[in-house]
Amino acid sequence: MPILKLYVDERLWMRILALIEETTLERGFYIVGSRIRDMFIAYEAFEFGYETQEEALIISNPFGRIYLANSLPIGLDLVGILHSHPFNHSSFPQPSSIDIELCREYSGSLVLTANPLGNVSAILVEGSEIFNVPVIIKRYDDEKPEIFRLNDFYCVMPSLATQNEREIYLPRLYARHIYQIYLMAKVRDSKIIPPKFRWIWVKQIYSIPHKIFNGDLGRLQYEMILDNPITVEVVEEENLKNS
Repeated sequence: MPILKLYVDERLWMRILALIEETTLERGFYIVGSRIRDMFIAYEAFEFGYETQEEALIISNPFGRIYLANSLPIGLDLVGILHSHPFNHSSFPQPSSIDIELCREYSGSLVLTANPLGNVSAILVEGSEIFNVPVIIKRYDDEKPEIFRLNDFYCVMPSLATQNEREIYLPRLYARHIYQIYLMAKVRDSKIIPPKFRWIWVKQIYSIPHKIFNGDLGRLQYEMILDNPITVEVVEEENLKNS
């Protein structure tokens, strides 16, 4: 297996670290990004909604992951979760046994452990093996993601993706996205009615489109995104078109 690496823009990292430093309570974040070749590229971070938050324990509201995952455009995924160990002041914070079990639960996703000094580690479980994943933090001015439309959906791809990679992966990503949409559909009068949604643009480091569904799901999605302390700005797509 090639050595995987996680790339995090330092501007995003500094916002996460500022939140970790401001409290003695443990904090957790969903990391949104893309996986391409031997790289995970982080584009966004969203703080958990907490059922429990203590100095050495957090329990997230499980619905937050669902709300966020359903908002993502084609090409983006929840590539991992990050949590702080506020009690740790080492140069390489180690994941706990609970963290490792959590990583097994979300096989294929990263579990990151960070401390108030700004040090961080990451692990990945694939099959029965656990891998340490280097986290590379620096400013990536050349890695602004490419955003384009595919029919009614937005797609976000790393700018380094080649034309061959797009031709291979985009049909699969699009098909998976449509499948997820139709899992939420209803049947009326012998017709399958997919859910309606609108697009908003969420700015942290980059402006990224997110789907907001009609009804209660959309309201909860919007609240989670708007209340996220890392989010700088949320703009309705219609406002962008009219500006």
